[in-house]
Amino acid sequence: GRALEAFAVGTAAVVVPVESIVYEEHDISFESGDGIGHVAKSIYERITSIQKGEIAHEWSHILTDGKPLSETEEAARIMRMST
Repeated sequence: GRALEAFAVGTAAVVVPVESIVYEEHDISFESGDGIGHVAKSIYERITSIQKGEIAHEWSHILTDGKPLSETEEAARIMRMST
């Protein structure tokens, strides 16, 4: 097998591309092209869309005036987003 890209995922940075990994005397480099690989870019776009409320996700809850939406309102919002 061959690794085509590497990246780290975290709360604040979301997705960070890894340029190279050095282990003992081995130096493995990853070509980043425009700075981020295809898989990392897809994950970044998905996570940030969930964070912004553009994509519904069971772990994401919209707050209004610091209070969560009721279950009925939340269910209606998820249904609107999935159609």
